[in-house]
Amino acid sequence: DAIHDANVIVEHGVNAYQQAKHADAVKPLLLTYRQHAETIQRQALQKAIRQLHTDGADAQAIVTQLAHQLTNKLTHAPSIYLTKNNTTPLTPSALKTFADIFQLTDDTD
Repeated sequence: DAIHDANVIVEHGVNAYQQAKHADAVKPLLLTYRQHAETIQRQALQKAIRQLHTDGADAQAIVTQLAHQLTNKLTHAPSIYLTKNNTTPLTPSALKTFADIFQLTDDTD
């Protein structure tokens, strides 16, 4: 009936508004995170390029070192947060959120 249809439309509109509001709220954090990752990338790449311009440079070793360096730098802050800087034990829900963010959950359960 018309009342039900109107309620569905209103509910859909409210949900869309809430999703847009949430997206707006996280944009600054996502932008900062992306800029941080790009800074790490730029620094590591500049170092690798300098090394490649050295006489007798081993390109494979430099690329391997670049990959290792990027992995270490991008995982450092979350690792420190989880293991050392967290004075309050993380709840199972917080750990699940962390796993979800980093796509570490096994969806085959």
